[in-house]
Amino acid sequence: SHRPGHGLNACFVVQESIVASSLRCVEESQRVGVEALFEVMAIFPEDTNVPTAVVATLAPLICTRAGMDPQPKLHLKARAWLAALLRASLVSKAEDGIRVQCAPGHSNL
Repeated sequence: SHRPGHGLNACFVVQESIVASSLRCVEESQRVGVEALFEVMAIFPEDTNVPTAVVATLAPLICTRAGMDPQPKLHLKARAWLAALLRASLVSKAEDGIRVQCAPGHSNL
């Protein structure tokens, strides 16, 4: 018998698997920060452009989520983590920043 929502649940499982695989491709030294950035991106709807300045503004929150003390030149860390998300294809470049293309709120990191 067909269970309601079974297909949707299967899609989420596949999406979570893809996200987890992509995050495993990130250098281990950057992974905690990249995962924290990806989780913070859940505040934005899927397929939304997010200006780079917004990511820089969120850098203290991202560092706190990653268990790091906010520090000088934090924006450089945020940019490095953002570059790692781009390389992992979890976000894409947009005209003025990035485009959130996955639904991080559905991943179980």
